[in-house]
Amino acid sequence: MKRVAFLDDFERFAIRKRDVEACFCIGKSLPERVFNESLSYFRFEEFDWAMSAEFWPSVQTLCQSSGDASILIAVLEPDPLNYYKKEFGYFNWAELPIVASSEDYWALLNHCPDESPADSLLANSEKVVWLPPSKKWAIWGERSFEVCVLGGQEPTTLDLWNDIEWALETGMPNAFAHRILPVGFGEQLRQNYGVVT
Repeated sequence: MKRVAFLDDFERFAIRKRDVEACFCIGKSLPERVFNESLSYFRFEEFDWAMSAEFWPSVQTLCQSSGDASILIAVLEPDPLNYYKKEFGYFNWAELPIVASSEDYWALLNHCPDESPADSLLANSEKVVWLPPSKKWAIWGERSFEVCVLGGQEPTTLDLWNDIEWALETGMPNAFAHRILPVGFGEQLRQNYGVVT
């Protein structure tokens, strides 16, 4: 994968960071509400699926439904500025057109700095977001909880993903000792990502 997909310009990064902050509360973590109020319909999937070539057709479908021609893949942890840019000269944020192939997406995830194979997006990403220019939907992923959350303005774009009960019963338990969620975790997740009435 050519590095051209990765942001390396401070001005472009600042613009895209404002876009990300318009959709997400980047200092928060699940089960807190990490999406802003414009995205109020939620579904869940496995984090590992999002970090695979098989995920790309789903992104293409979402982009087509919202009229977007590209997607920003942005790692929030490790820090894109104070760690990644400082150490490697470019940000761990990349823009990919939806005409790219699954192989292109996989190559992007596997691309690493020459001096540090352990710093590919695939290997070193705790929190990742996927954001189209329209901001009609967005995805938040957390490796430690083993899930991604898809937030949308409309429920119609979310049909193929899983509901919150899947997240609580199947998607997230493996992230915790004895598959038992901490006291209050499920209740807070339901409060923040439950069905909109």
